[in-house]
Amino acid sequence: MASRKIEAVSELPEDAIQIKQFKGKQYDELFYSPSEDKFYQGQPKYKALNINVEGHIRVKTSDDRQVKVTASALKEYISDNKANSV
Repeated sequence: MASRKIEAVSELPEDAIQIKQFKGKQYDELFYSPSEDKFYQGQPKYKALNINVEGHIRVKTSDDRQVKVTASALKEYISDNKANSV
């Protein structure tokens, strides 16, 4: 099984949108960059989250649990609700 290199950045893209909640769950440090079409989570280094073959990403909630979220549904939520930008 090939290992994947996890991309980490110290600064988010300028167009990064913070996602504080989605489908009743609260998230800390979860962002989406429309220009790069990437999700990021973490701090002080932000890890680019990989979308799996089923179209899901694994993210941490504010209570430190990992949940699976459908990336396309999250993008639609961002588009519809214009989450707070950073």
